[in-house]
Amino acid sequence: IYRSEKVSKADVESTEQQMDLAQNAWRLLDEWKIPPGTIAGSGFSGDAFKQWVNAVKVSAAESGHLKVALSSIGSVLIHCPPDPDGLWLHRTVAEVLNERDFEEIRSGFSTAIYNLRGAHWVDPTGKPEKELANKYRLQADETENAGYQRIAVMLRSVAESYDRESERHIAEHKSKM
Repeated sequence: IYRSEKVSKADVESTEQQMDLAQNAWRLLDEWKIPPGTIAGSGFSGDAFKQWVNAVKVSAAESGHLKVALSSIGSVLIHCPPDPDGLWLHRTVAEVLNERDFEEIRSGFSTAIYNLRGAHWVDPTGKPEKELANKYRLQADETENAGYQRIAVMLRSVAESYDRESERHIAEHKSKM
């Protein structure tokens, strides 16, 4: 789907067959909802998830696709189960999301949070956005208390974005009155 960072755009000319293949691969990634580590009928394996992430890091770095691979991983992680101890996100997934050099994973995750909402009506009161902002602020607090500061920062950014959206809706409604 994505050009390698090791290859310049001028070096590659895609055939129609390659473009069709890329489009199908993009659809597959776009509809990807079962996170690695999910074991049919058995739940989620943190060890299998970590092994998979490590293998992808090596392979994607070799091919020149590391950044885009990490972003794609981040986007599927919103479908991970909660941790058995009650944290809203499985702790093994949180450990990976929280890694220092994984800004691309956190970016893919936050983008997926916004996309998860899907199409919606604009409420001039801004109430739905306020509720989402509160939800992500609470998750940020819980995540930070569990020791995952980088995820908490990302979630607070999402909450602030929903706060701004709420304020914008309210201001637009008032200006139309």
